[in-house]
Amino acid sequence: MIQQILQAIDAAAAQHLPVAVRHLLAEQQPTGNGIAPHIYVGNGHWNQIANDNAGTFSYWRLLSPIREQEVDAPGCFDAFQATYNLRLVAMIDRDICGDVLDATRAAATAIRNTDDDLRAALKLMLVDFATGSVEVQSARVYQQEFGGTLDVNPNKALVAIDVSVSVTGKSACFEPCIPAADFFCALIEAKTWAKIKACMTEGQVADAIADLCDDAPCDPLSIAINSEDGVIVVNEPCGANVTIAVTQGGVEVGSWDGTAWIVPECEDAQVTFDGLPVLTIPCGDTGNLDCGSNIESAHVTLGGSAENGIYYISGTAGGKTRYEKNATHAFEYSGTRWVLIRPGTDHLAALGNETYPWLADWTGTGIAVDEGTIGQYCGGNVEPCADLTLQVNGSAYTTIANPCGATASVDVHDSNGNDVGSLVSGAWVVAAPANVLREYTTGGTWNKPTDPSFKGVWVFAAGGGGAGGGGGVSTTVYGGGGGGGGAVVRLWIPAASLGLTETYAIGAGGAGVATGTGGVGGATLFGLHVEAKGGMGGIGGGTTNPVQRAGGDALLCTPLSGSAISGAPGGRGRRETTATIPLAGSAVIASVLTLGGGSTTSPIAAGGAGGGAGGGWSNSTGTGTAGGDGGGCYQGGSLTTGGAGGAVGGSNGTAGVSDIYLDPFLGIVTTTIGLGTGGGGGGGASGATAGGTGAAGGRAAGGGGGGSTQTGTRGASGAGGNGFLLVYEVYAI
Repeated sequence: MIQQILQAIDAAAAQHLPVAVRHLLAEQQPTGNGIAPHIYVGNGHWNQIANDNAGTFSYWRLLSPIREQEVDAPGCFDAFQATYNLRLVAMIDRDICGDVLDATRAAATAIRNTDDDLRAALKLMLVDFATGSVEVQSARVYQQEFGGTLDVNPNKALVAIDVSVSVTGKSACFEPCIPAADFFCALIEAKTWAKIKACMTEGQVADAIADLCDDAPCDPLSIAINSEDGVIVVNEPCGANVTIAVTQGGVEVGSWDGTAWIVPECEDAQVTFDGLPVLTIPCGDTGNLDCGSNIESAHVTLGGSAENGIYYISGTAGGKTRYEKNATHAFEYSGTRWVLIRPGTDHLAALGNETYPWLADWTGTGIAVDEGTIGQYCGGNVEPCADLTLQVNGSAYTTIANPCGATASVDVHDSNGNDVGSLVSGAWVVAAPANVLREYTTGGTWNKPTDPSFKGVWVFAAGGGGAGGGGGVSTTVYGGGGGGGGAVVRLWIPAASLGLTETYAIGAGGAGVATGTGGVGGATLFGLHVEAKGGMGGIGGGTTNPVQRAGGDALLCTPLSGSAISGAPGGRGRRETTATIPLAGSAVIASVLTLGGGSTTSPIAAGGAGGGAGGGWSNSTGTGTAGGDGGGCYQGGSLTTGGAGGAVGGSNGTAGVSDIYLDPFLGIVTTTIGLGTGGGGGGGASGATAGGTGAAGGRAAGGGGGGSTQTGTRGASGAGGNGFLLVYEVYAI
């Protein structure tokens, strides 16, 4: 099925993404340098797909296991549904494809438009494509697919399209019956007699009833227990199985004697003392124990004080039980007789194969041996107690020699060595760990907690801010534009959806530039669950009115629905004080987070704040403009303004500040890092005076644009602020 689907959607994608070599289903496998996609070539061999950019190629791979399930459908057949989460990766030639983003989006649209053709060709009931995503940043795609860094050929682009397709059809479309009559296929696939009959002719129904039910439909079967008629009624008894539970006190009891189920009145009671059997009481009888009752132990009299006393079970020797009084005195079977081991000369019983030492013949040894009693077992012997094994949760923790009067200490602590838990109704109870907030500013690997009470994580990711554009040089000139703020994504991920480890990356802020467009902010990722895009870099100053640059686009984030918020735009480059100039966007309020059945509202309508625009100069008016202020950031309804723009005459902008918005989880926990404010733009200058330098943005915010000048040195732009990642581990909601 998947091969037929891939052939159809790959042909559609090829119309917009032509490549020299097209592969179908590939699989990521480890290599000496990391990971790489491989193609199966038969006989247990895989070939790695070329990972350079000398040629053009494409391949598909599964992003997650295929999800299959039965669904209801009209008629006598059950329907079957399969969902495939796929990714198309293609190395394309820019000279052929032109606009890479447009070509990739067109390919994604063409893939989704194959639904009718697939449904007709494969005789399916339904084909549904879920909304996917496209990625045209070659370095990012290469890192995800090959696990390294690619020195990208400027004539090539590595793109990816993620798409999810669900197909629904008859079970035979997925696992066709082996060659057999249509009637038997229907019989196998049907679940009830009603379904079977719907697939049969009237004659077949009559034949089936005659063969299976003695020429007539089966009457309901009534099962009687102990003459209680109609206790259990089976409406379709032909071939049915009935399970009857016979219990006593919730425990299954009794046995089948060939004609009836026999439940005994009770079982004989086995009485033990210190773990040793001392008495068997028949069912319905009573028994008495006293200090004279025997218990398995050896008792020595008539000998010296060192030999006399009680000997306790202490293992085996010679295939029989060993009995020990202390480290120097013990009974052992040598293989031919019982021996009382003692310092000096041992006492030897007569040759024999007695089960216990008190049954042996000790004539002539000077000692008498009999079976010990409970009174002797508990009385003042030098070593009256056997070693004690202390268990914790059913597992052996430690063994205590001579435990009478001893004290054992058991440490119960968490992985950090802290004592935890308390005694509740005779059991030591360890409460669920406290919820943990983890704050990341550099990439790494997150490890899933192993505690069974772990519920899942709240994730808040912010992409890196874009850098401002560099200033320009001309008699009449606009300043460099401010960088856009990084997008933010907030998502609840249940424990069952998390891997044992999840790799995360932090989007770097875009690099400031001396001239031209500022660097784009990097994306922040948490596994395959979350991706927050970085902000765009500001346009460099020049003689034409520049466009305003956007923040990170929520439509390109993962996931989309209800979780991603775009970053605020940066300010547009300035020239005259009278011009209407779009200001840098602030991070403002507006979204709903639900946790544990409660709803808390906290506003965030924008991600990272935008950077302020650089100032410029108008020769016709003889006036210049100051740099624009960076976008501000809200916390609890209070606005912190962004970095101030530099004054006219080439003053530098003021840097944005970090960690203003510290409530991304809406009152559940307060963080120490958070969204910041945008950097101010550099002021414009006349003549040979240098333009002001744009300032860096705070965390996830855009950098300020560089100030422009008439003949002097243009002002450099400010860098965007780095993104960040917050992971809140929840153990109790």
